[in-house]
Amino acid sequence: ALPICLLGAAVGWHLRKNRVRFAHSLLVGPTEIDFVAAAHAARSIGEVLIECKMLQLSGPPKQMARNLRDSLKQLADHRALLEAKGRPVKQAICVLNLTKNNLLTVRRSGFPLGPDGDRLVSYEEFPKWLRTCMSLPA
Repeated sequence: ALPICLLGAAVGWHLRKNRVRFAHSLLVGPTEIDFVAAAHAARSIGEVLIECKMLQLSGPPKQMARNLRDSLKQLADHRALLEAKGRPVKQAICVLNLTKNNLLTVRRSGFPLGPDGDRLVSYEEFPKWLRTCMSLPA
């Protein structure tokens, strides 16, 4: 798993490397939002909310699923905050410190993640997500 101090730095590095405009540690009232990004002007899709979540890797799958649902709830709350400030969010994701295999294990555990479970992205899959979902060149 990715160390706690590196997850946000890795996300910011990938955004900068791909020349994506973004704000980080954005304060909306008392709430800090990790990243709000926009694709290149020529390919602008509006704002993209990216939250980073460090989760405990040990423990039963039921607890992990609960933690992931809590992360998705926070993502939805942050999206609502931005939109209430007149900043429409076209996409919102939660980048996790989990490997893609860790995330797949939880998804296969039978414990539901809810309808927004596809908004969870492993740090390993974030570069691919960035290129695909933000229409960036490979």
